[in-house]
Amino acid sequence: MLKKHIDNPILAMIAVLDKAISMERNALKFYTSMATRIQSMKGQDIFKRLAKQEVGHVRTLTKQRAELSMHESVKGLVKDIDYNESLTEISLGFEIDSNATEEEILTLAIQSEKKAYTYYQKKMTVATDPSVKSLLSRIADEELKHWEYLKAQKRNIRLGGEWDEPVGLGF
Repeated sequence: MLKKHIDNPILAMIAVLDKAISMERNALKFYTSMATRIQSMKGQDIFKRLAKQEVGHVRTLTKQRAELSMHESVKGLVKDIDYNESLTEISLGFEIDSNATEEEILTLAIQSEKKAYTYYQKKMTVATDPSVKSLLSRIADEELKHWEYLKAQKRNIRLGGEWDEPVGLGF
């Protein structure tokens, strides 16, 4: 969290990373929670694997944030984030009906991945730090793969009720 925001490109990049970390933690909570509600073993496996990828995103973003926080121009202005915060304290930003179908859960996952992809694409174009720009680009590519993969899963379920094997996502 930033103590105060001044017109500083490093602080601006840290703010972008803070939002990205929050989004990825929300996605982690969502996939972890929904993996227990999906009946298909393949679907459960896919959501668990997506959760693991979100953990990787959080770690990578957190590392980048820590590196930027060491920059001379922001010393004393950046406060650490409590990454040990319980996931139950992180808001998903939407309610999930306890009777939601697998197709409805996939729709929420698709919307979440699209939102993340759009965020990374937008912030990547204004990133002033080359390492942040590269990181945002890489994660945007991964979110796009998740988004496309989940859309294909939803089509499969709609057409035949079956989940596909988790291939093509780097898991």
